[in-house]
Amino acid sequence: LLMGTLEEGDHVDFVGSLFGMLFPYVMPNVKGGDPALTTPNASSTDYTLTIMTWVAVIFVPMSLFVPLALGYLLTSRNLWGSSIFRVLFYLPAIVPFVAATFVWEGFLNDSTGWLNRMLGAIGIDGPNWLTDPSLALMSVAMVDIWKGVGLATLIFMAGIVSIPREYYEAAEIDRASEWFKFRRI
Repeated sequence: LLMGTLEEGDHVDFVGSLFGMLFPYVMPNVKGGDPALTTPNASSTDYTLTIMTWVAVIFVPMSLFVPLALGYLLTSRNLWGSSIFRVLFYLPAIVPFVAATFVWEGFLNDSTGWLNRMLGAIGIDGPNWLTDPSLALMSVAMVDIWKGVGLATLIFMAGIVSIPREYYEAAEIDRASEWFKFRRI
């Protein structure tokens, strides 16, 4: 039903088709059966390797290190208003994915998007965030990072808070640096 009528020998990239149904701006021709997107060849393999490398080098580290840094910052005793920031960072995790998709589509739309309107107000011609192949994946990845940062930050905060205070006190007696305490404790 989702893929239409298939004939013997047709190649269907289910993940690409599903992705195309969920994010029509990123891969607008997947549902239409564009041979460039549904037929495996050398250029699609190179493209896939490029995407996998991009995900491994940028997306995964950002999905881990940003929440870790936020968790460490939000559990520090010297941060004013940390409870407000905790709520603000966890809020995207409880927003339904469909609602977040509509909000971000309104924010990143190339003609009516809020981001391009703000850039236009200061004289910068905004790019096509969702239709430009060089920016679409990055845009969707940033939305996904935004959506996942809250839960990952909460998990890191729970881990940091569960460390016994005596370890930090012993490190302070030994005059350990903040970096040493972060890495070793």
